[in-house]
Amino acid sequence: CQEPCMRANRCPARCPCQNGGICQGRGVCLCPPGWMGAVCTERCPPGRYGTNCAKECLCHNGGHCDAEKGQCQCDPGYTGE
Repeated sequence: CQEPCMRANRCPARCPCQNGGICQGRGVCLCPPGWMGAVCTERCPPGRYGTNCAKECLCHNGGHCDAEKGQCQCDPGYTGE
């Protein structure tokens, strides 16, 4: 994926983006929120969310962060963020 392909219909698939990732050319994948890595195969680590997992979650009392939108999911007995 180092060389750009000038004729899309004659180029082999060289960008194996996964999980809804979009090929940006030259083998670079744009991953959807919640995913990261060269071909979008890695989920965001705990405490991170969004595009390229660049945003930090601020859930309290053991709340779990949604890797796509950053919404906190509370354990039983807790509400809020």
